[in-house]
Order: sequence, then C-alpha cells, then structure tokens
Amino acid sequence: MNRKAKFTLNLLLTAGILVTSMITVNRETDWALAADETFAKEIKEGMSISETATNLNSNLMGWHVAGKGRLENTAEGLLLTSDPQENVLALSQTTADDFIYEADVMIKEGEPEATLLFRSSRDGQQAYMLQILPQAGMIRLRDAGGGEGRLNEERQIPLVQGEIYHLKVKADGPSLKVYWGNQYKPVMDIEDEAYRSGQLGLHVWDGAALFQNITVSDLQGNLETVLASTGQWQPDLSGKKGTSANQSKALLIYNKPAADLVYEGQISFPDDGTAGLAFRSSADGLSGYEASLVREADQLSVRLIKANGTVIASSARTYPSPAGAKHAVEVHAKGERIQIFVDGYTPAAIDVTDSSYSNGNAGLVVNSGTAYFQNTYVTDAASYNNEKYRPQYHYTPMRGSVSDPNGLVYFAGEYHLFHQDGGDMGACSQQRYAELEAPSYRPSLE
Repeated sequence: MNRKAKFTLNLLLTAGILVTSMITVNRETDWALAADETFAKEIKEGMSISETATNLNSNLMGWHVAGKGRLENTAEGLLLTSDPQENVLALSQTTADDFIYEADVMIKEGEPEATLLFRSSRDGQQAYMLQILPQAGMIRLRDAGGGEGRLNEERQIPLVQGEIYHLKVKADGPSLKVYWGNQYKPVMDIEDEAYRSGQLGLHVWDGAALFQNITVSDLQGNLETVLASTGQWQPDLSGKKGTSANQSKALLIYNKPAADLVYEGQISFPDDGTAGLAFRSSADGLSGYEASLVREADQLSVRLIKANGTVIASSARTYPSPAGAKHAVEVHAKGERIQIFVDGYTPAAIDVTDSSYSNGNAGLVVNSGTAYFQNTYVTDAASYNNEKYRPQYHYTPMRGSVSDPNGLVYFAGEYHLFHQDGGDMGACSQQRYAELEAPSYRPSLE
C-alpha cells in the first residue's frame, strides 16, 4: 500500500483539547517559552493536558496536548493546528534512547513549521526538532533550546502544499541521521550529544499539519496486548529494551495464551545480565515458566525456572556470547516435556519433563541488568513447520516471504545463504536482509 493510501485510512481518533497557559515566542530560537509556570507545573505533576488519543495509527502511547491550538480527529489522521503565530505541542509518554522515529506529514493550512520532536524533556523545551519549513523550502534539524553553538542543520527540499512527505530520523547514541521521502541515503548525518534520551512528540507553529503513521522502532512479532508490566520498558533500535530496577525483575506478560507451543525470540545483552522468555504464565506473571539466559563475561548459560525463582534445570555447558551477539532462543513445550535451544546448538540446552504449568500466556522477562528482545513469535506446536504446502527440500523461512537469494557461500566451515526477508507480513512489510548459516557439508554431485 502506498503512503497516500495509508494516509487516507479512516481512523477513529479520540482526542480532546484543553488550551493551557499563554505561550510567547522567542524568534531567535523559533521556540516557545512559557509566559507563566502553569504548563510546566502540569507537565511535572503528570496531569493530562488533553484527553489521550487511543486510536491513533501509532505505537506511541499517552498523547497529551499543550500550547495555543487544537488537535482534531479527522478521517485522514492527526491534525495539529496552532493559533496564528503560536505553538501547539502534542507530546507522548513514550520515552526512548536509540530508535528510528518516523511519520507521514502533510501541510494543511498556511506555511507552518511541522516538527517531529524527540529525546524531549517533559515540557518539550529541551529536545531535538526535525522540522519541515515550507516558507523556506527546507528541512531543519535543531536543538529546541537554541543558542550559539547549538545544533542547527538545514537542507533545501522542494515542498508543495497538499503533498505527503515522509520524515524519518535514526538516533543511535550521538549519531543522528535524517531521511527524506523514500531515499535510502540520509540527507543529514551528524553527531550531537546534547540529549541522549527523552520523550517523542509533535509540534506545529503558525498553521496546521496532518500527521499519520507515527511510529518508533519496537518489538516485532505476534505477541498481543500487554496484560501486566513491571520494571522499565521502552522501544529501541534493537527491539524492546527491558531493565530491572531496585533488585526487582522487569516483566511484560502478553495476551498470547498457549499450551503446547514453540516460542522463538532473539535476546541480546549490553553487559552481564539475566533475561528470557516467559511462557505458560498467569496474567499477572506471578506463576509460570521462564526460559532464562544468564550472561557472564563472554559466556552464556541456560536455565528453566519458575516465576518465583525456583530453578528447575540448568544447562550442562555454556555457549559463546561475544559483545553485541543476538542470541536465538527456542522453547518447545509439548505436554510435560520442555526443551530450550539456543543459537541453533543441538542437543537442546534444556530437555526435561515438568508438570507445574500446563498452559498460560507468553511474555518477556529481565531478572537482572538490561536486555533487548526482538522477533518474538509463539506458534502452536501442532502447526510448527509442518504446514500442508511447506516444501521439505527447498529452503523456506519460518514465516513471511523470501526474495533475491544469494549463495550458497562457503566460509569458515559453514555455508551461508543471504536473502531479502519480508518478515511476517510478506511483501507488505519493510524488507530487510537475513542470513542462513548451515554446518559444513559436501553435497553429492552424482
């Protein structure tokens, strides 16, 4: 589906408007400064400045509006309109450090400054701003605080009112890369260390802009609605980032019930820590199993534990865990038999029988430290890799589509096959590259 078609999806948005304190504009920085302390106080106290928009086509959560203007529910998307020569801000409660943040933007009235706000403070005055400037015919990446020596990069771009433009920024530590439209190469590639983390939002000055498909990089997979959440969780370039705090584990339990299952996921660690996949869990996460990876130095061990911390089994060996490694975990649970595989090694790291829990939900857990989760899928054991029309000889991915295969390439004792991976939604999803590694073998040519 092209972007214009996406942009016209009928969305039932719920958003209310409450205009807050007076805002004045410092034209040296083109940014809003509070004329009184009401706005900052309300933000600090966590008050809802406007109703939360719950049906917006976005994975950002907890939208609130401040400034002089209005937020409208339209059939095309989220319409943010400021009063003349004024600012209006829509700030989400979603916080992220490293991410890809993007949206489709259409200028609707006047020649407003339309902005993606990221790594923002709670009042929006300390943040990065990725702006479309129709009057100047450019896009700009700047520091909301302004001032001499602060970030202020501009690029000339042809702009036409009524056109749909795609803005995207990739923030990875001090690296900030800005993409325009469907271009593969960034139009800006700079480094700045003013802000390393913060909230995501939108901003308009002196006009109206329509925003749609407002997304931040996050966990991919087929897990459903969150039933229970503890600890610290946020979207990230690497998927879902979880951090345990105050010696308590971070836990996300999803509404994904299953009894006999195969549960797959990727887990990576920035440092030593313990994290894993929860399965057959209660809705509150207080009971159930956890397939945990324990990383110490450059080695990884595997444990099957109960949610209360009781260890059922531990792996007899350790596995290599170099810096930055993304560990593939597979849990096979059928009846009382539970197997846990890591990084494709055989035999299974854990292979036991246990009857403590027979069914429940799936989730993510970080027992200590920080971990990143990606590509988490739960499949009914009866239909795993044995669909009626799945080829048994030719290579196929576990889900989704494959195109542009390259290989086999023999290197360092293994055969490698590279291909484009369409993910779990086939051609409609964003293409990425995948790699298959197979042990060394010598196929017969006879």
